[in-house]
Amino acid sequence: MVRHRDGMFKKWNDQNKILEEQKQYELRLKQAKFKEAEKERLQTNQRRIEAKRQAQRDFDNLKKQEKPKYQPDSLTIARQEANESLQRDRDMGYTEEQIRFKHLDKNTQLREQNREALRKTNEMLNNTNRSKFKTNLEELIPISAKSQFQQRKIEN
Repeated sequence: MVRHRDGMFKKWNDQNKILEEQKQYELRLKQAKFKEAEKERLQTNQRRIEAKRQAQRDFDNLKKQEKPKYQPDSLTIARQEANESLQRDRDMGYTEEQIRFKHLDKNTQLREQNREALRKTNEMLNNTNRSKFKTNLEELIPISAKSQFQQRKIEN
């Protein structure tokens, strides 16, 4: 019977050793899997960081390539702004004459206004004289003055 017990104890002891080894093996396997997963996670993070850096480099290179080769000078910019302003004025319903007058400097505007007022006054006087006397202004000038004017014209 002792032998039977010794055999059972040995069998039980062997089974315990096998179970312990199996547990240790499983523990090592878990640790190895964890290390592998951790390594994979770190590599993935590193790849993401590198991909971001590469994307930033590509973006910077693209920006450098997209720079316009032609930089407009101040005259070209002024012309573009003037064209846009003219188009805005046309869209707002101004006539070409009003647009031209609007874009003149103040002194030139004043000269234009004076010229226009003088033209209208002369036209009104002409119409008044013609309607009043039913004759041209030249006919109102005395004949002696006319002949003097014509003589001067001939001399020149």
